[in-house]
Amino acid sequence: MTYNKHDILHEIIAQKRSRTISTTHLPLSRTTPLAPFIPQGGIICEIKRHSPSRGTIKEDLHPVQQANYYHTQGAAAISVLTEPHYFHGSLDDLVQVKKALPHCAILRKDFLLTKEDIDISWRAGADAVLLIASILNKDELSTLSQYADTLGLAVLTEAHTLEDIKKCRDLQPTYMGINARNLHNFKIDLLTPLALRKQIDWQAITVFESGITSYSEALLAYHGNFDALLIGEAAVKHPQRIARIHTVFSTKRKKRVFWNSIAQSIIPQQNNHTTPRPLIKVCGITNEQDAWVSVEAGADLIGFVFAPSKRRANETLLYNLKEIPALKVAIVDSCVNDNSISPQVDALWKENIIDAIQFHGNDTPLCYDNFYPFYRAYNIATRDDITAIKDFYCPRILIDAYVKGEKGGTGKQIDPQLVKEMRQHFPLWLAGGITPDNIQKILSNFHPELIDISSGLEKSPGKKDHKKIKQFFNLVTNICGKKERSLV
Repeated sequence: MTYNKHDILHEIIAQKRSRTISTTHLPLSRTTPLAPFIPQGGIICEIKRHSPSRGTIKEDLHPVQQANYYHTQGAAAISVLTEPHYFHGSLDDLVQVKKALPHCAILRKDFLLTKEDIDISWRAGADAVLLIASILNKDELSTLSQYADTLGLAVLTEAHTLEDIKKCRDLQPTYMGINARNLHNFKIDLLTPLALRKQIDWQAITVFESGITSYSEALLAYHGNFDALLIGEAAVKHPQRIARIHTVFSTKRKKRVFWNSIAQSIIPQQNNHTTPRPLIKVCGITNEQDAWVSVEAGADLIGFVFAPSKRRANETLLYNLKEIPALKVAIVDSCVNDNSISPQVDALWKENIIDAIQFHGNDTPLCYDNFYPFYRAYNIATRDDITAIKDFYCPRILIDAYVKGEKGGTGKQIDPQLVKEMRQHFPLWLAGGITPDNIQKILSNFHPELIDISSGLEKSPGKKDHKKIKQFFNLVTNICGKKERSLV
């Protein structure tokens, strides 16, 4: 069965309100002990067979076997999806899991609307319930939260938007989840929770929900100051990754600012311009003067090439620019594993001289288990290249034009139809042939979230033309308005 993603939420809620769930098989009162729900955070792994957006995940999933495995791999709690029609779950799954793991915290994940739903959750053995702010008004949230509290149940209140968080502010839930999935189009943006996390201005244990499939993505939740993350499809399909992901919250490490800074700037983008100002990265910087002129003109990011190139930078330049007020990105060749990063670039990262790494090129697959803040640059020539992007395990992909034997800085533009198709599926980070002469057309036609410009601002490879830099940023300001904030 297929569903229209644009009305699926309304369908689910309408069915939920019109349906009566049989509870004759449930005990009249609770028979299992209450377990504390993630008091120190951690990972929550989910029992999930199906979803309207992803289809079948694992129809023959055995809830108890799956939950036992999660528990042995370090899960702080188990989430059980009990919605039967769209997610193929059941209350019986919850009963079985709680009976098998009586001292493990169990979250009932469903579209709960009434006090009866809360009561049924308690009888079935749930230790916590999910309340979705987008489908409940403020009074309903308060009533259901208070009733759950009288039964000893924890409440994970889920937000998808800034409006949801505002709705929760007076209630100040102890557990706040922020979901990366857009409920209207079902797309996932891993930067949404990072942007909204800053709006939770009360003491809460925060949970990053949806879209996490790898260790490197889980680091987003950690660096975004989340206390926990909920893993659904990836836990079912790739259970071998759970132990590694668990170390994200069990290992102390320095928190990095890169993706937080990006998220705060672009999500949500509130302004009065018909053409929102994109983030601007000036790449191929080889000297201090070019860097400072670019940043003073308005560059948000500056890029330094540490791969074979006419624009190759050196480590001394980066140390000299340590205090420059822009995010600094090191561009390296794509790699199969973390160890292929050069010792020089690794040292720059460890000493907080660079903020992120850009892996460039189509030659080798990128390991999903990368611990650097990173994104992938990819040269696209066909629609198949766009399809391949979904496997890259990073929140954003920078697309560049394909030129045989070259990886960047060619001055060639991507086919406009490919750019438009990319934008339909992913937030658009665009490189390739951008100049002061075509920037107005690019902004009007494509509305990119980030543009990366290198050769279009040069007088020779590796040497910027300062007049072009100022002309370029003046044009962007005339089109989009003044820059509203700095990333650092």
